[in-house]
Amino acid sequence: MSDIVVTVPKWFWPEWIEEGDAVGDPPSGEEWVFYLRAGATPVIKPGERVYIVAHDKLRGYSPLTRLDPRGLIRRGGAVAVTIPKSRPSGP
Repeated sequence: MSDIVVTVPKWFWPEWIEEGDAVGDPPSGEEWVFYLRAGATPVIKPGERVYIVAHDKLRGYSPLTRLDPRGLIRRGGAVAVTIPKSRPSGP
């Protein structure tokens, strides 16, 4: 298993929350992309977890649906799991 962690910039967090199926809602079937920097293709397979960090805290995870040239593709099924302890993301 090769779960990965991605970060969502603070400025983008409100938009991130608004997109996608809300936790607990029935899946709509729509897909969303977590864009990656060119050449940054992680070793991960469909069904594995993409953990989300925002505002220096782990916020949850979403199962990976597939990879494509744009990035990581996800659908509904996200799980919210905010851990109250801060995890600084920089050196």
